[in-house]
Amino acid sequence: MHQQRDLSLQLLTHVAELLEESQRKGGGCNYLAARFAGHAARLLEFDALSLRFANLLAALTPDQYWSAMITNIPRTDDVLRGVRQLLPLAEIEREHPLFTDDYATTMITDSSVHLLPCLDHHYEAAFAAAESEASREEVALTQAVLGDTELAIASTSRLSEHHRRDNVLFVVAIELYRHNRSAEAEAIHKRLPKATLCEWGSAHMALGVANRVPWAGYPYADY
Repeated sequence: MHQQRDLSLQLLTHVAELLEESQRKGGGCNYLAARFAGHAARLLEFDALSLRFANLLAALTPDQYWSAMITNIPRTDDVLRGVRQLLPLAEIEREHPLFTDDYATTMITDSSVHLLPCLDHHYEAAFAAAESEASREEVALTQAVLGDTELAIASTSRLSEHHRRDNVLFVVAIELYRHNRSAEAEAIHKRLPKATLCEWGSAHMALGVANRVPWAGYPYADY
């Protein structure tokens, strides 16, 4: 697990560097990404990194916070008090729990009906029931989270949209790292485009590699 922890540290350090550079060049950064990454750093006990993200949040001004919003809410400093602070550890734990042995089956059971055949590894039936590109992506993501990573990689050929193929490879990499298949994981990791490992992607991967649920609804899209 030391290798996974080192990778999580490397990924979150990358996020901090990106956000700090943005802060230096433009007088601001993506505060939502800074807060998310700060929570990841706090959860994984990277205290020095957590402080770097906290410092980015502390520098957030009302104008930066409201810059992309149209609102009648007064642009005062009061509204930023909560935003500038990281959540308590207990709340972060609830948002990103450790993976359980039944995590995958629970997610499949609670998701779309077309994924149910995947519980018995009847993937062709699931693909036949998938009526959209997004649904086919979900089948491939399900293969990955069930441990059938080679099938998931092969299933990317069924997807025409680049970002969906990248989403599948991203989850495959996380699952391989989680199951200590580091050499295979690194090969997939290297295939991911730079845009996938942006502030959000790197922070998500840092959590997943550390055996934490990286986002609500993982491995499926949260948008």
